[in-house]
Amino acid sequence: MRQVYEVSDQTKRWWDLVWFLPAAPEQPEGQEWAELCSHPCGGMSCNYLDGWVLPVGGAPACQDMLRDIVDEVWCTEHLGLDYGVSDSAKAEYAGYLAGKGMEPGELGMLQQGVYPLSATDRVLDTLGIGESPASGALLMVLGPNCD
Repeated sequence: MRQVYEVSDQTKRWWDLVWFLPAAPEQPEGQEWAELCSHPCGGMSCNYLDGWVLPVGGAPACQDMLRDIVDEVWCTEHLGLDYGVSDSAKAEYAGYLAGKGMEPGELGMLQQGVYPLSATDRVLDTLGIGESPASGALLMVLGPNCD
């Protein structure tokens, strides 16, 4: 995964790491997976990376935002991710984005851990992060609280 934006030290949030993730939980298998492992995308097919944006970070409160849309075992084995965040932590994050102008429908999906990639250009701009990269790219926003 490559870092493309760094959030200012003034943010001091636990959701400072953002990834583009697949729209569907299916992952490649067999020979298709072997070919992807050596690809610059790091094993996540670039064709899958145009569906969702998800906040994840080093702090424990960030890390189960993946659970609702991708396979936990696959992510643990291939991405080295851990899980463990409460519904109240998700609600805290949703409340923060509501204050920054996210729409109710987007917040509803955020309660499940995701929001549509189509919304991210506007949302990232609203949050002062900047424009997202082209479709198919990976995005990481790494802030001061990711350890």
